[in-house]
Amino acid sequence: GEWLFSVNLSRSELLTDPLDISVLLGKGELESASTEPSPTNESQESAASTDAAITENRQRIWKWLLVATLAVLALETLLGRLLKPIETPEPASL
Repeated sequence: GEWLFSVNLSRSELLTDPLDISVLLGKGELESASTEPSPTNESQESAASTDAAITENRQRIWKWLLVATLAVLALETLLGRLLKPIETPEPASL
């Protein structure tokens, strides 16, 4: 079957008209176009690459932590099944 649902949006999200470039520049959404990279752009790129490296290291740590957690869970489940005594049902009496 089909699922119907509604989404409530704020009025500001309903404004889909294109914005003037001066508005975007004023909000800091766009940087002014320059043909030569300035030293501040290079330092920003360096900081961005450093931030990306830190984020990647954190993700790598979380990935291995998740793998270790799943391995412990699998081992616990396997040991629980192996160490649990097998129960045989008693025959039903007539």
